[in-house]
Amino acid sequence: MKAEATLGYAHDRFGEGGIFARANFSMPVDDHWEVSAHASYAEINSRSQSGGGGALTSFGLDLLYRFDTGGFGATEIAQRADFGKALP
Repeated sequence: MKAEATLGYAHDRFGEGGIFARANFSMPVDDHWEVSAHASYAEINSRSQSGGGGALTSFGLDLLYRFDTGGFGATEIAQRADFGKALP
């Protein structure tokens, strides 16, 4: 099992922004299949919202399949199907 986390800060051209976080957990099933789950959270400061606030911005389940390409220096191609949901 593999776990990854990202924490950062982003802003737009108006200087509005905030922190965001993303977590991803993945587990190989066999030599080709991998299943992972992810969630994102953002704390956005906006002039259009009084006081700002945080929200779960997306979540999802990914199914990944890897296979050997058989040459040309490429060892694998990954096909990802994201069953995620972006929240308003």
